[in-house]
Amino acid sequence: MISFNLQFEKEKVKSEVAVMKLNKGDYEGMREELAKIDWKGILAGMMVEQQWQEFLGINRKTQDHLIPKRKKDSKGSRRQPWPSREVRDRIKLKEKMYNTAKSSRKPEDSETFIGQQKETKWAIQAEKMKHEGKLARNVKKDSKGFFRHVKGKRIAKSNVGPLKADTGEIIMGNKEMAEELNRYFGSVFTKEDTNNLPDVMEDRGSKGVEELK
Repeated sequence: MISFNLQFEKEKVKSEVAVMKLNKGDYEGMREELAKIDWKGILAGMMVEQQWQEFLGINRKTQDHLIPKRKKDSKGSRRQPWPSREVRDRIKLKEKMYNTAKSSRKPEDSETFIGQQKETKWAIQAEKMKHEGKLARNVKKDSKGFFRHVKGKRIAKSNVGPLKADTGEIIMGNKEMAEELNRYFGSVFTKEDTNNLPDVMEDRGSKGVEELK
């Protein structure tokens, strides 16, 4: 029998995301640069959707040129500020007990891990409630921290549109998009024909009971 011992080194990759510094953007310069473009010449002969995509591409290039960016550590941004040292130690102990139970497969180790898991969950919930209560009490002094926490609770933020109609037209206005969505969803419902309803038969059950009496 031939056996091998392999050793690997795990390389940690730090992910960075570029975020626009909107408060530092040169918007006057963007207006001047966009005003110099010959839009009629560029967009001539294109369909509406092609024109829209061309406009977005030019606008993005202008933003990249005149709005500075900063690097945001995606890993660091996910770390919550509220866990205390005790809670972090409980999480590490829970992970250690999980690895022990997984490798040994002993019932007693599994029970120990389950107990530690419950205690860690309760400790996290208590620490989280304590942090949120502190933010609520200090909302007047630290409004940025409060709204940062609320914003982090939001799962996703997405905009509706632009929409593409059956005719190929691109719809961007809020009112026009609402009308188009109303028309589309209304088309999936079947209109009932109330002029040709079936005749209701006379209920003979009650008369049968009376006859038995």
